[in-house]
Amino acid sequence: MSLVEISSRFRRLFLFVNQLYTRSTRVIIWAAIPVVYRRVICRLRSKGALVAAVTPLAVVYAASTDVPGIIKRADQLYEDNKMQELHDYVMQYKDMQSADVQWRCSRACYKLSILPSTDKDNAKSLAHACLAFAKQAVELDNNNFHCHKWMGIAYSTLGDHEGTRIKIENAYKIKDHFERAIELNPQDSTVRHLLGRWCYSICDVSWIQRQIASAIFATPPSSSYEEALGHFEQAEQNEPGFYSTNWLYLGKVLHKLGQKDKARHWLQKAANYHPNNQEDTEAKNEAEQLLKKL
Repeated sequence: MSLVEISSRFRRLFLFVNQLYTRSTRVIIWAAIPVVYRRVICRLRSKGALVAAVTPLAVVYAASTDVPGIIKRADQLYEDNKMQELHDYVMQYKDMQSADVQWRCSRACYKLSILPSTDKDNAKSLAHACLAFAKQAVELDNNNFHCHKWMGIAYSTLGDHEGTRIKIENAYKIKDHFERAIELNPQDSTVRHLLGRWCYSICDVSWIQRQIASAIFATPPSSSYEEALGHFEQAEQNEPGFYSTNWLYLGKVLHKLGQKDKARHWLQKAANYHPNNQEDTEAKNEAEQLLKKL
């Protein structure tokens, strides 16, 4: 039987499956297909004939066998700071039942949402998508620290778009996911920094925000600048120089604690750092402004 004849039969099979069965059932059906026929699909794929030969369902399942390849490509785009390209790439695999793919989808949505070129409405939509992907990731693997890290980030980001009340309502959720991530990976500097940010933001809320928190919770979230400082210092100890924004927050919290000389040291490091991305640029600009006030 020729490849053309086999591919034609597969096309009819997958069209039929798409019409009659749920996604979970299709996974079972795909797994039940003899290996020899799955090799045919892979062979077609390698020849560039897959799209024309079989349905989109076959494309999804043939591609899903290469999760490490998807992850490698996504991480490379992230390291290269190509956020639009990263988002477009991972969205091809947004339905894949892999926690490592799902949290990368969440990450891509977040990174695209904070770009200056992203308009307000699109940023809000991306924030919601960020949370949806993170939730799916946690459901798939509750013991993956990346999943909990992005759940915390997603809840925090959503508050930036939905307003103070939503941010306060999610305060405990944010903290719980960051603490769970640290429990799973105590050496991760980014999560430690994020927990420090949570502590700092709780200390820095306005009187009105405190009243809202008191109305929502019997026991409103609480922290201290000392606790925030401990997390920022631990993050820097775990991985020195990993994030210029951590230098910025070390300077900010030390300034709050009245330790101006130490604050100036960290703010100067952030201000003198050569930006590699938007977050570095924002940290640099804020540090420069704060130094003028010391």
